[in-house]
Amino acid sequence: MNIDRALEIISALADGADPLTGQVLDADHLCQQPEIIRALHAAREIVAREARRERRLKQARLTLPGNTGRNWSEDEDRLLDSRFRSGSSIADMATLHARTPGGIRARLFRLGLVDKSGVPQLATRTPGANVTPLPRNSYLAQDRDDVARSRPAGPTARGPTG
Repeated sequence: MNIDRALEIISALADGADPLTGQVLDADHLCQQPEIIRALHAAREIVAREARRERRLKQARLTLPGNTGRNWSEDEDRLLDSRFRSGSSIADMATLHARTPGGIRARLFRLGLVDKSGVPQLATRTPGANVTPLPRNSYLAQDRDDVARSRPAGPTARGPTG
């Protein structure tokens, strides 16, 4: 069933109307009991929230890269690791993997290739292996600088919460 139609039906019942005919329900109807009415109003809010979420996701799918939100395969992880170690930029990796730059950064963190601040860790995944960090002026730092330059200057750059 379409979530928008489900919302229409629940809303009609919560408002005391027959969802098919629009007529007011009899006073002794089950859906006219106070506890049922409260439950229907709560359900309406939950379904309305889910309907808004679905509309946002549908709109986002039109503008986001094709693999956004999809699981990563082992092959894709290996390619990302290889591209990261060869010095590909975040933007290039995002394009090649059809993912967002944030998704690439998150996956690099999950793979242990960068720390939470994005500093490369470049260690093999063998326990006890030597860590070979990249210099601070590496491509990750350049990506961060590019993002910083694209933000508006002044006190509004970070928004009201800072």
